[in-house]
Amino acid sequence: MTAKLSECVIGAERYLVVSDDTGRMDAFKGQGYDLARASVRERENVEHILRRRSDATQSARLDVNRYVAPFVREEWDRTTVSSFGNTHIKLNGDIFGNKPLDWYYKGAGASLKTTGSPLVLPIQGHGGGIEIEYALVLMTNATGDPTVIGYTLALDFSDVVLRHRHPNLAGLSKLADTFVAHGIVLATKIPASSEVTCVIDKGEHRKWAASGSLGTDNMNCSVSSLLDQLINTNFFQPYCVHYILLGAAISTHKGGYDLDHGDVIQVRSQSDGLSLCCRYEDDAINFACA
Repeated sequence: MTAKLSECVIGAERYLVVSDDTGRMDAFKGQGYDLARASVRERENVEHILRRRSDATQSARLDVNRYVAPFVREEWDRTTVSSFGNTHIKLNGDIFGNKPLDWYYKGAGASLKTTGSPLVLPIQGHGGGIEIEYALVLMTNATGDPTVIGYTLALDFSDVVLRHRHPNLAGLSKLADTFVAHGIVLATKIPASSEVTCVIDKGEHRKWAASGSLGTDNMNCSVSSLLDQLINTNFFQPYCVHYILLGAAISTHKGGYDLDHGDVIQVRSQSDGLSLCCRYEDDAINFACA
């Protein structure tokens, strides 16, 4: 039985919540960053550290004010987000073909959004698109060596219109929010294979839907080879949390769909039960209607 960890605010306090397949939830006061740092320092699994504590609040339901991206400090520093591309054999269920591997820096901790937050195209943006991926979550030790804490489901959001209109600005187009499921699966490896679905609705109308396959069996490279590339460039700094997106199985842009203000995006991964839901907003429209 694999546990999931989420981080939330209950009342005015930050809590870490560990849940399992039985529906049991144990809540502990504290911040995920401190827990992750203790995990790499003590070389012990995050769940084991929490289970040793005697201050758990057990419940089948918690009155959560809001969720936050797990393991990210309130100051938003000590966290980076980056993404690999062209790592999967199929995209939207079709053979993708051999394209060179790419990698983009996406932002610091403030760029991570989760349940309860919208996915927003900035007012200066041209047009947004999403890709459905697994994100590996790592913590580095005092010498910058990374340890996998877990993984989650992610939307790699970018200004796709800007990138295709001006290819030389591809790096700029990727400096955008990343939306993640509020649950982190506490495992050191992503699944071998998991079917994922993405549906986009607006009101009562189904606007777009697609399915694909994430996981190591569906990738044209190993996860370890991706991490080796970052290790060799000294990307990993001491005591930092890294969300590393491992490449897409679903793409709205490649699927011919342009996100529209007010779209509701729902994604689910079958093998691990991870899911996310968010509303897409165009800030130009928000400001125009204010």
